[in-house]
This record gives sequence, structure tokens and C-alpha cells, in this order.
Amino acid sequence: MRRFVIGIVTIGLTLALVAPVFATGKQVVVGTRSGGNYIPFWGQSYNACRFQTLIDKSQINNAGVINEVEFFRYWTTGGPGTFNNVRIFLGHTALSALTTTFDSNYKDTPVEVATISAFVIPTAQAWFPLKMSKTWTYNNTDNMIVEVRWSTDSGLGVPIYSCSFGSGTHRVYNMTDPNARTGTASTLAYHSRLSFSYSTAVTPTSLGRVKAIFE
Repeated sequence: MRRFVIGIVTIGLTLALVAPVFATGKQVVVGTRSGGNYIPFWGQSYNACRFQTLIDKSQINNAGVINEVEFFRYWTTGGPGTFNNVRIFLGHTALSALTTTFDSNYKDTPVEVATISAFVIPTAQAWFPLKMSKTWTYNNTDNMIVEVRWSTDSGLGVPIYSCSFGSGTHRVYNMTDPNARTGTASTLAYHSRLSFSYSTAVTPTSLGRVKAIFE
């Protein structure tokens, strides 16, 4: 029995040695949490949305490939929210303040980094990703725009943490049409996290390799 236990412990230690977990890349947290806001996920009151938020270069200070954008859920009231026909875009802008005309805010053609038929935001008060399926490269010269569009939902709103960068229009939104040309502007910004080629990786292991150690 003792020999068996020692063998199990040894295998566990060996797996830990041959399968290390490590992080690569960099994560940048934008802004300090200062309150909550239902836009863009105002599902209990609206049935569609087109939304842009501006992130200043000074908040990022890192060039490279972004493979994840996350928001932080403000509170857990209402449970999970489901938003349908979600599209996420990332793009550069030469502006320091957004205009009320969505397409005019971009410097170049935005990249559609995610298309999600049913996007579920968990109940937990925590970071949640926008589930990008395509990466986007930030130049660290211009400011950055994150755009969210959706139509139809489960009827539950999800507030996310906002922040303030002072003056200047940092968001534009239209809560009736995901393809709206114009929207309402305000100075409110959003607490977010950007992952630059970031991943947590595990070195591949093989039970055959482990078995060979003991043969």
C-alpha cells in the first residue's frame, strides 16, 4: 500500500514537472472602477444596441496584437444575460473625442473580431471576455475604439463598471438599432482589460512519456 501511495505521489510530481503552466504576453487594465452602467447591455429596457467606447492611448501604452477584450460585471442582480446577434469591432481613431456619427469616428476600417449568435454574460461579479475569434493589432499611436452591436436578448440587463477620463466624449450609443448611423454621446468611459498576445499555456504531456519513466 505504501509503495502504491509513493508511486501516485511520484507520478503527480512528475506531471507537475513535465506540464508547467505559464503565462505569456501582457494584460493592460484601463481605468479605475468608479460606478456601474447598463449600456451597452441594457436588455431589460431595450432590444438592440450599437455602442462605441473610446480608449485613450495614454491608458494603453502598448503596441501589439490584442486577442481579448474584457469588461467587468458591476453587480449580480438579475442573473446571467443573453444577447443575440452580437458583433464586436476594434479600430483606430485619430479623434480625442467621439462624434455622434459612428462611422466617422474610425480612422481606418474597423475589424470585426467576433460574431456571436447568443452571447451569455455570467452572473459572477468578475471580468468577462467579449469572446474574440479574430485578433487585432493596435499601433500605440492612435486612440482605440471598441464597438459592440446586438439585437434581441433575454430581457435581462447587465451593468458593467464604468470609469471617467475627464472631459471629451468617450462613448456613443443607440439603443434601438444595431446599424444606426448616429447616437447619443457622453463623457463616460468604461473599465476594461486588454490582452496582448496573452495566454496561459500548458506544455503538452503524454501518458506514454510518464509511463516510460517508470519502465
